[in-house]
Amino acid sequence: MPVSVGRRSVGRRRQSWKNYERNVLAACCSAISLCLLSVALAEPRWLFLHGGGCNQNYIGLSEFFSVGRLVLKEEGSSSSLIAQTGVAEPKAIVYLSGRDTELVNCVTGDMLILIRTTIAFCILAILSSACAFLLDSYGSLQKHLKFMRRNAVWHILTVILCVAVSGFCFWVSELSYAQQMSSRLFPGKKVEVDFSASFYLAACAGAAAVLGTGFTLLRRYPTDEEEQLQRLLSDYDGLVGEEPMQLERSLPAGDSLGSLPPPPAYVP
Repeated sequence: MPVSVGRRSVGRRRQSWKNYERNVLAACCSAISLCLLSVALAEPRWLFLHGGGCNQNYIGLSEFFSVGRLVLKEEGSSSSLIAQTGVAEPKAIVYLSGRDTELVNCVTGDMLILIRTTIAFCILAILSSACAFLLDSYGSLQKHLKFMRRNAVWHILTVILCVAVSGFCFWVSELSYAQQMSSRLFPGKKVEVDFSASFYLAACAGAAAVLGTGFTLLRRYPTDEEEQLQRLLSDYDGLVGEEPMQLERSLPAGDSLGSLPPPPAYVP
C-alpha cells in the first residue's frame, strides 16, 4: 500500500472524528456572547444618572480605558457646573480622562477601582468566550482540549465572569447613588440611578453562555471504550479494500496465485 494512500485514509478518518466532535449550537452561543460583550464594552451607556450633581446622564466603561485622574476642585474654579449652579458642596470631585472631558461629581475613588475591575472582567469574559468558540468549532481531539470542551469549562467560566460583571455593576450603582445624593443640586430633588443598555447586553451574553453550557453538557459523547472500538472499526473498513492489492504486489514478479504448482498426491 503506498504511503500517500495510507496518509490520506488516516486523514479522512481523523477529519470525520473532528466533524463528529464539533458542537455547532454551542459555538453559535459562544459567538453571540463574544459579540455582545464586545459591544457592551464599547457602548458608553452602562449607568443612567439623573437628578444628582453629575454633568452627564450616562456613564460607560469606554470612558475609563485611558489613564485618568481624580482632582478636587473648589467652588468658583474652572468647572462650569459649580460656577453656574452653586452646588451646596464646597468641593467637587472631577475625573479628568485622556479625552479632554471632565466628569464632575460622577465617580469617586472607590467607583473608579470597581469600574476598572469591571473592564478587566469583561475582557476576560471575551477571551473565555473566544476560547469556547474555537474549541467547539474546531473539535480538537487532543486529550486536555477534548476534556475542556466536553465539560464546557470555558462556557462555565464565561457565565461566572458575566455574573461577576453584573455584581460589580450593581455595586457601582449603589456607590453612584450615594454620590449623586450627596452632590445633588437642590435638597429634596429626586435622584435616579439605573442600568442602561450595556448592562443588559452583558446579562444577555451570560444567558447565551448558559445556553452554550447546556448544549455542551446535555450532548451524549461516547465512552473511551466505545471510541476505541469505533476507531478500530473505521481503521478496518479503510484497510479492507487495500489488503488484496498489497498482497498481490508483495508476490514476486511473474508469480500469481493461479500459477502455483498443485500439491502432491496423497499416498496412504
